[in-house]
Amino acid sequence: MSATWLGMVGGGGIDAALWETMRGFQYTETAIIILVIIVAVTLLDMVSQRVRKRFI
Repeated sequence: MSATWLGMVGGGGIDAALWETMRGFQYTETAIIILVIIVAVTLLDMVSQRVRKRFI
């Protein structure tokens, strides 16, 4: 999640879109972006867990 905060202060990417929608009070779009971030982080965590179990 710290990467999300880094992006909000200048890292770019999806976090820049999140920041702009929050600043523009576009709550529906903000919620969708937050859900995308949560799903992406969860999926990446699951994949890395399986890779670690396979090789360790």
